[in-house]
Amino acid sequence: MKVAPYLTLVLGLSSAAATAQALPIYSFTDLGSLGGGNSAAYALNDAGQVAGQSNTSGGNTHATLWSGSSIIDLAPASGSNLSYATAINSSGQVVGSILNSGAVVWSGASTSLLSLPHGTGGAGTGINDSGQVVGLGSNAAVQWSGGTPVDLPTIGSGFAAAYAINNAGQIAGIGPTSSGAFHAMLWNGGTPTDLGTLGGSSSIAFAINAGGTVAGNSMIAGDEIHAALWIGGSIIDLGEFSGQQTEAFAINDSNVSVGRAFSGSEAFYHTTDRALLWENGRAFDLNSMLDPTAVQAGWVLQYATGINSQGWIVGHAVNALTGGDTAFLLKPVPLPSAIWLLGSTLAGLSGLSRRPLR
Repeated sequence: MKVAPYLTLVLGLSSAAATAQALPIYSFTDLGSLGGGNSAAYALNDAGQVAGQSNTSGGNTHATLWSGSSIIDLAPASGSNLSYATAINSSGQVVGSILNSGAVVWSGASTSLLSLPHGTGGAGTGINDSGQVVGLGSNAAVQWSGGTPVDLPTIGSGFAAAYAINNAGQIAGIGPTSSGAFHAMLWNGGTPTDLGTLGGSSSIAFAINAGGTVAGNSMIAGDEIHAALWIGGSIIDLGEFSGQQTEAFAINDSNVSVGRAFSGSEAFYHTTDRALLWENGRAFDLNSMLDPTAVQAGWVLQYATGINSQGWIVGHAVNALTGGDTAFLLKPVPLPSAIWLLGSTLAGLSGLSRRPLR
């Protein structure tokens, strides 16, 4: 018997197993709608409850909660034809906005409108497990604690918005600098810190995890937009993707972030947009990791907006075959039994290669 052929086989199979483990396959779930055919998901918790919006059979857009097998209209009698849910905490409390009413918290069957320190309207964009809510008023970043609103201080003068709050009370968003530029901001104990940029004129923070790592995007020199992470006092450029600009919308406690690659204006979604995942500084097109049956069905993941501690991901997808679109939920598929069988094969072949030659 010759060892070399077996050693080559072992190494080849080991490489295949490592590749399979590095790039998981994700199952795809079409979360459906409230009867109108279109929907989008913006956030999820570790229980797998998803917050977003959906069109109704009457053509209105309502804040929506997907919980288990149920699709719940959060604002059926709001008197408004437009509402949306943007964040959810571990207890299933949902925050969002109702047009002409303002920021709102949904908790079970209860709906609570949130007042502003001044003016009307506003939107809720983030909520932590203590029920503290952040968002924006007419021109200010706002925090609600126990329903009481407080304008968050800013470094300069002008528009500000808060988008996320963690359980430590750290808040991520955007605000004016002393020079009048608009930068990603971190409020800690109510004090704003300018997180800076990647060399361009502006930046924005959309998410913050339990460890205080912030995700968002920044303009680089030349004002192209790149997804960015702020860890401690450092800003990390997550780069472009296949020649497209990028932005990160969410991050979990393992510092895995999700977002999109896009061409053209940031303010719009385009047919060429692709949902991305970043892990350890590397970017992956989630479409390349999608269950082949979903690909064959025509689904294209355009942007990812939420990721939980299990690595479940939500966002928005379009169907290249039907032209429809939907909120989606992705779940990493456990390593198939074939991989475990491969592991046993590797062990057997390794033992075989160590036998004395005859």
